Amino acid sequence: MTGALHYIDLAIAFSLVMLLATTLVMTLAQIGATVLKQRRIILQHGLSSLLAQAGLSAEQAAQVAADVMNHPAAQAGGGEAIQREQLVRILLDLARSNPALKQALGANDPAQLLNDISATATRLEEQYPHLATHVRQAQAILANVNHQANTAAAGVHKVMNGFDAAAEAMSSAMANKARIVTIALSFVVALLLPLDAIGILKKLSMDAGEVEQLVALAGKVKESAPPAAPESEDLNSLNNLVKSQVEQLVSPPLGIVALSGNASTFGGWFDQWWKAVASPSAILGILLSTGLMSLGAPFWFDAIKNLFRLRPSAAQKESGERAEREAAQTAPLTPVRSVNPEPPRPDGQASGANAAG
Repeated sequence: MTGALHYIDLAIAFSLVMLLATTLVMTLAQIGATVLKQRRIILQHGLSSLLAQAGLSAEQAAQVAADVMNHPAAQAGGGEAIQREQLVRILLDLARSNPALKQALGANDPAQLLNDISATATRLEEQYPHLATHVRQAQAILANVNHQANTAAAGVHKVMNGFDAAAEAMSSAMANKARIVTIALSFVVALLLPLDAIGILKKLSMDAGEVEQLVALAGKVKESAPPAAPESEDLNSLNNLVKSQVEQLVSPPLGIVALSGNASTFGGWFDQWWKAVASPSAILGILLSTGLMSLGAPFWFDAIKNLFRLRPSAAQKESGERAEREAAQTAPLTPVRSVNPEPPRPDGQASGANAAG
């Protein structure tokens, strides 16, 4: 099989390998984010910047941001996400014992303001039960703050108006850090497995049986939900997930990495690994795998789905071409009459039948 269908199946098989390798990278990234608490660190830094804009000094803002992250209301949400209205309520609660924050918010009596906000939110829930909780909370905050002194309205408004910009900056910082981590982990995975994109393509191009198995497996994968980063923060479950993903990559029919043979000792593993990477082609293939995996699992999942859409038309075209070739081979041969005209005579007269005519 050397037609378009062959190349589509080869691309599907290769995309499946990249998809599973990238899913492994996503799981490792989740483990790193859980261990290092990256989301919490970025959120706390963003809150510190927001509070500094509200009138606190850099040192005061950093301390208040840490207090916000340790507040029971923030901890109830996992300590890695906070809503705007929730932040205002937490700040008002902290302002009862923090004079600098109280002055920045401009709330003369934060405790009373909190009680008024809660009472207004309860009334709004009774009158407008269809409204979302954060909408009711926002309306309750604004209704009560606007009845306070101008300093209170200005202080709380600074927090509320600046929250969206701070959240966007935090999201951008998280995305940039995740991008860097993904590229780094992609290189580590490609190097340690090792995952040589060039070697994989060569092996698949010479093994039609393995390509067929991978295409069949990809057909099941494309019917499932798009891969997403694991939401679990349990390190044991994440470690078990990593083990199962590695086993899937190195076991048939996905046993395409050089270390598919189990080495019982570190020395045996290192010998296999060194033989796999000790060539310029392998190093280039590992770097190529790093770049391809950094595209992300959703990219490869969509690639598999799009390739499967092309497969029926390619199969139909190849089947038609095969039928035409078979028909040409079985058709009876038709005798062909050949005419060999005699060369003209030197005297210019026609010869044979032409002369008789």
